Parts: sequence; structure tokens; C-alpha cells
Amino acid sequence: MELSRILLAIAVYLVIRLVRSRLSNNTTGSTMSHGKVIEVDNPVIFKALTSSGPVVVDFFATWCGPCKAVAPVVGKLSETYTNVRFIQVDVDKVRSVAQQLEVRAMPTFVLFKDGQLQEKRVVGGNMKELEAAIKDITAIMAVDFTLASTAQTRHGINPATGQPNPPVPLSTAEDLDRAVAAAGRAFHPWARKSLDDRRAAVHAFADRIEANKEGLAALLTREQGKPLNQATTEVAMALQWARGLSGLTLPETILEESEDLQVIQRYTPIGVCAAIVPWNYPLLLAIGKMISAVYTGNTVIVKPSPYTPYSDLKLAELATQCFPPGVVQALSGDDELGPMITEHPGIHHISFTGSTTTGRRVMASCAKTLKKVTLELGGNDPAIICDDVDIDAVVPKVAILCFLCCSQICMMIKRLYVHEQIYDEFRDKLVQFVQALKMGEGTEPDVFFGPVQNSMQFGKATDLLGDIKTNGLNTISSHIVPNPSGFFIPPTIVDNPPDTSRVVREEPFAPILPILKWSDETDVLARANDSEYGLGASVWCRDLQRARRMGDQLEAGSVFINTHFECAPYAPFGGHKMSGIGTELGVNGLVGYCNSQTLWLRKG
Repeated sequence: MELSRILLAIAVYLVIRLVRSRLSNNTTGSTMSHGKVIEVDNPVIFKALTSSGPVVVDFFATWCGPCKAVAPVVGKLSETYTNVRFIQVDVDKVRSVAQQLEVRAMPTFVLFKDGQLQEKRVVGGNMKELEAAIKDITAIMAVDFTLASTAQTRHGINPATGQPNPPVPLSTAEDLDRAVAAAGRAFHPWARKSLDDRRAAVHAFADRIEANKEGLAALLTREQGKPLNQATTEVAMALQWARGLSGLTLPETILEESEDLQVIQRYTPIGVCAAIVPWNYPLLLAIGKMISAVYTGNTVIVKPSPYTPYSDLKLAELATQCFPPGVVQALSGDDELGPMITEHPGIHHISFTGSTTTGRRVMASCAKTLKKVTLELGGNDPAIICDDVDIDAVVPKVAILCFLCCSQICMMIKRLYVHEQIYDEFRDKLVQFVQALKMGEGTEPDVFFGPVQNSMQFGKATDLLGDIKTNGLNTISSHIVPNPSGFFIPPTIVDNPPDTSRVVREEPFAPILPILKWSDETDVLARANDSEYGLGASVWCRDLQRARRMGDQLEAGSVFINTHFECAPYAPFGGHKMSGIGTELGVNGLVGYCNSQTLWLRKG
């Protein structure tokens, strides 16, 4: 037994030396090898080289004319995509590997990711087809932030420390063109798959996310700044959305049924979709867009926020293990990438979540090519607290719904109207509750307030606090900033400011909350509706009949009674007024990723 172990150790050592020798020399000097391509003629070395990372294998034969023409292209691409290992295998020398992978024609390209076969593609002598196929394969793989797939890179910032996160690709117009071309090629085969097949792929994707949930939560905290328990909740919600959305069914309505005619309204996929994702809930909102797109038969390109690219790139990497090439891709970049996406003629639908200001620009850009567009924009949600509430029971709920994720949620309570009869007691208990919540880095235990996500938002919040001070408004804030290098804004409650003040009119998107008195029901409803936004609104009242009467008069896409910020995959979510166009989630949200089609069937 001991001798066997020694012999095995020697064998492993010799293989490792041989592999390292091949890697250091790059090629064996064969006339078929070009660039940084490794020619392999041993099954053991082949297994070792394909066991980790992204690998593209070119199976060739010396007698194959197209193979000779292919070699320079492979060599050139190996120099471009330095994150991908390129291998060439002579099928006559390594027949066992070729037979195992059922390689019967040359040249055949096989994609491996961490030892798992991802894609096998036979390409003839058409050089354009060949180059597109290899670029397709390699571009799809370039999604993990540890793989630098572009000549230039950029990085995000850990908002709690101000330190840089790892580098990510800086996508160019050429990268976008390749991604759109890959998505276009993948669209029709994917759209033709049955709903059950697409659902199975989505469920497999959800399983991959669940298997990586701890790592994704830690990544969210590092890039977004939210506390780890809130990041864990975001991952859990993403799983719920993925599985819930894929349980819905698109309607098919019979409009007329007679002896000689049937008229049916149904929904068909649009084509190539783009998901432009914000930095506050990067994983959850990406999932809502990705699943809605692919489940309805579309392909999708995800563009994360430049501030929070990491979790979305990881999502795309996991997706490549579950969907055919080109169905799900992700491109990270700077502020120039968004306009390139919205103007690209090969993209047919844009789903954007972000500020109203940027949403206007997105809509104007999409108009140039008449793209379908879904916009989920800003909010300045009012909550009306009636005089009959149980203050001790309501205060903790309201506090969380005002300050969760440092108030960086479009549908947080941002204007709190409290009846004058309970105003003082409610305010004091709210302040007491908020002051007891811990501020700090998201990895610390029991933290509720992390930093705001980025320097831009930190600057906006600081400017608003300066305006509050300049205008002599009463504020209550007692938290001490834990790290001056981070983007920490102490939670601040502004005591009964004028309705005309900036803190009431604007969306702070930071832990700054105005609390206001009211006495007359008609008046408070008018004040609540007096906003350019109309995303969410709530009424808190024991008398449900009164609450419903008031709620029915609120101008918002979502109205809540004795709660706020509720969402579910089966319920459509969208805004009125300047808070957006269209809806996400629910059957209505899925329809947004489709074209309406009317089928007229004459019975012969």
C-alpha cells in the first residue's frame, strides 16, 4: 500500500512538471500552433489543463484543410482573451479524448469551465463564422470579476472602508457588438424551447444561486455596503423571485370562437433584451429582469451599475452553467456603456431601474430605435399615521421601513405624516428606536446602518444636510461615524419641516427623514399626493374602513395599508407619474417582455 502511494505521488509530480513545462513554453513548436496556444498530445495533461478556469479546446487533424486555416485565428484570439486558456488537440494523437467527447468532425471547438463541458461546436471553413463562434464562446465566459477579459479594467470601492475592490472588465463598443451578436444568434433556438424547458433552466439557475448564497451575500456587503443580514435577505428574495416568476404563465385569450373562426391573443418574445441594474439592490433587481426576460423566451444582456458590478457578474457566470451560450450575458463598464446599450439597434427592449433624471435620458435614447422600454424610477413615498394606531407596535415597523438599506430603496418611506394628537409621542419613540440601531461596517455583528453606497450619493446627502442646517430646520441625530474613510451618513430625523423644504420635496436616498404633522384627512391626502413621484404610499390605521377610504385616494403604483415596501414575484410593481413606465414582476411584468400577437384562425 505504501509503495502504491509513493508511485502515485511520483506520477502526479511528473505530470505537474510536464504541465508546467508546457505552460511555460506555450507551444510545442507544431506548425498548427499560433500565439499563446498549448498543443496537447497526452490525455492526462489534457485533463489537468481543462480542470480549472475557462478553456477553449480546438480539436484538429494535420490532414484537415480548414484546421490549418483556423490555427492563426485561434492564435490571435488567444492573445486577445488572455483570461482564457486555448488548447489544440491532434485527434490522431489523442484518440481516446476525441472519442470520449464524441468529436467526429474537424475543426471542433469545445468549451470547458472548471472541468465541466459547457459547449461543443463544429465550424466549417467559413472564417467569419469561426471567429464569431470563438468570440461568442470566450465572451460568454468573461463574466467572473476575477477574469479580466478586456484590455482595460476598472474597479468599484468598498463603501465602508473606501478601499478598492478587485478589477472588472471595462467593456467597449466592440464587446457590446459581440454580446449583441451572440444574443441574437441564441434568440430563436431559445425562443423555440418549451415553457417547461425554460422553467427547468431557470430552476437550475436558482439552484446554483442557492449553492453560492453565502458567497453572494458576502460579495453584496463588500460592494454595496449593506449589513450582511440584509445582504442575506436580498439573496433569499432573489431565489424567491426566480422560482416564483417561473411559476407564472403568460395568458392566451380566445377573443372569438365560432363555427368558422377562432381569434386568439397571445404573447411572443421580443428578442434581445438589456437589463440596466442599479447599485442599491444589484442582485435582486438583476434577477427580476433576467428571469422575466429568459423565461418569456428572450435573451438578455445585464449591465450592472459601475458602482456594484461584482454580484451581477457572478450571477452571469452561474447562468452560463444553466443556459445555452448567448442567452444570458453581462457586460461591466463605466458611464459610457449605458448609452451604447440604449442606442444599439440590435437590442429590442430595455429594462432600466434608477433615477428619474437618468430614466428620461434612457427613454430619449430608446426612442431613436423605437425600443420597448420599462422604467422603474425614483420615489418619494408618503406614509400617513392616523391617531388610532398602537404607537409601540407601529414605531419599530415604520422605523425599519424608513431606514432599511440606509434608505437607499426607491420604495422606502421618505415622508412621514403623523397625526398631531400623537405626534410628539410617536416622534420621541421613533427617535429612541432609531438611536438604538447600530451603525458600522456590514460585516460587524448586529449592524443596521451601513454606509451609503458611493461618493456621489454621499455628496448629495451631505449637501442636503447642509441645506437643512442653513435653513435652521430642527434635526435629531446622535450616531457617531465609525470610519471617516467610509461613506457614512448618520441617520437624521427632521422635525416638522415646511412642505416646501428640499428635504420634503426631494428624494434623499440616504438616511434623512422628514416627519410632519397633520390634522385634517383631506389636507394630508393632498399633501401626500403633492409630488412628482408616485411609486408607493401607505396609510397606518386600526380602522380598516377609514384606511381603505384614504388609500383609495393615494396616487401611487403600490398602496399599502398598515405596511409598506411589500413585493412578491406574482404582484406587478411599477410607478405613476415620474416614478416610471410599465411594470416589473407578476404576469403584467412578464407581458412587458413580449409582443402582443393576434392569431386569426379560419376553420377550413
